[in-house]
Amino acid sequence: MADFLTRASRLRVADASVGSYSVSSAPIRAVKPSTNSSRIPPYLHRQGFVPRCEEDFGGGGAYPEIFVAQFPLGMGKPADGGGNNSTLPLQLGADGRLEYDLVVRQGSTKTVVYTRPENADGVQLQGAAAVAARQLPRKLTLQDQQDWKIPPCVSNWKNQKGYTIPLDKRVAADGRNLQDVSVNDKFASLSEALYIAERQAREEIRLRNEVKKQKKIREEELREQQLRQLAAQARAERSSTEGVEGHNSGCAQRLLRLEDLAVDPLEPPRFKHKRVPAARFSPPPPVLHSPTRKLTLQDQQDWKIPPCVSNWKNQKGYTIPLDKRVAADGRNLQDVSVNDKFASLSEALYIAERQAREEIRLRNEVKKQKKIREEELREQQLRQLAAQARAERAQLLQQSRRAAGADAEEEAERQQREQLAREREKDIERAVRLERSRGKRRDDSQRDISEMVALGLPVDAKKQRTDSMFDARLFNQAGGTDSGYKGGEDDTYNLYDRPLFAQRGGAGIYQFSRDRFSASVG
Repeated sequence: MADFLTRASRLRVADASVGSYSVSSAPIRAVKPSTNSSRIPPYLHRQGFVPRCEEDFGGGGAYPEIFVAQFPLGMGKPADGGGNNSTLPLQLGADGRLEYDLVVRQGSTKTVVYTRPENADGVQLQGAAAVAARQLPRKLTLQDQQDWKIPPCVSNWKNQKGYTIPLDKRVAADGRNLQDVSVNDKFASLSEALYIAERQAREEIRLRNEVKKQKKIREEELREQQLRQLAAQARAERSSTEGVEGHNSGCAQRLLRLEDLAVDPLEPPRFKHKRVPAARFSPPPPVLHSPTRKLTLQDQQDWKIPPCVSNWKNQKGYTIPLDKRVAADGRNLQDVSVNDKFASLSEALYIAERQAREEIRLRNEVKKQKKIREEELREQQLRQLAAQARAERAQLLQQSRRAAGADAEEEAERQQREQLAREREKDIERAVRLERSRGKRRDDSQRDISEMVALGLPVDAKKQRTDSMFDARLFNQAGGTDSGYKGGEDDTYNLYDRPLFAQRGGAGIYQFSRDRFSASVG
């Protein structure tokens, strides 16, 4: 079983169903010459097989079905070192990748050259450490100490004792709060570009992870199939070479499954964060004082501060009135200077307000005119609709009459009947109006002839009037025609014999007289 696993980790086995080759997950080691003839696959099963060394030919000739450059037994192979040609042909290693270390191993076929990271496993590096160990110690001078003096570096993650430093202490040690932050205008575009780049990177990472996941699934399936084929091939080779069937001859194949070690989700943490111990309290810094000395008169006068007089209370504590307080403040002694720009500002505001009002008035006028035009247009449309409706109605009536087959005589009789009905309606309306106005008007007998003519009433000439032709109030009067003119005195021009609004009770009411007042006062 161990021999089978060893060969399985080194061989590249063809999968006829898939048509490709895979390498096992074992670590890749340098390919060494081997005399094992089982390395060469049998005929008709050499798809993907490439001879790389003399052992791959098995002491025979080249393989005509493999289309690569072949040099069995070194025939046709260039001389050692490649002659004068400095170009190396591309060669593939055991893992199917290009061997770039051929440049280093060129011309040194007998020297072992380690060019892979796997060759450094278990090797102890002794370069700088050995050189430092061989140096002789010497005494450091003051200049060396000053040159090599490095300020203590506070790590952002752990200090010398392995304690984790809190985040606030870490940010404070960086001195970021002491830096002047100046924001450039290009930060917005830079942030946008970074956001777009980050989004694209996240999308690429997601697609890459998806591809890796699918590739891993295919590799798992291929590894399982490869291990199954390896087991079947090892059993076939063992039976063909040694004539003995493989282990457990009753089974057709073996299945090898590789799984990762399960991780316990409830496993306690393996690492523990240590808290930083509290710092020791240092003694307070000393406060330096000047030596005590006796105060002099000059010092007392220099330090003498006048008493503060309050603006609200006097020395005795009485409340000071507001006018006294304002007068003592000295505000009335200040010259009030008004800036000339206030007038220009007021004038500009007035002009702006007037212009705004004028614009508003014009805007309202335009709106009003527009509304009037809209109303006129609507009325015109309504009139057109009404005329159209009347025309349609008349047309419908004419069509209905024509459909009824009325002749010209019936039409004339109908018009005559309608005219008689209209005249009768007018007579009835006139009679109703006269009936209503009869109670309101006065007796026609009391009217004058001119009024009766103006009203259109009939004038009865045969009617005997019993009333007198003169006003009786003008008779039996003592005065003549000159009674109202003071006996014919035209110069007085008195139309009335007594005042119209005579106030006889005003004599008992006191009236102010300036002359009487001046006479009494003197």
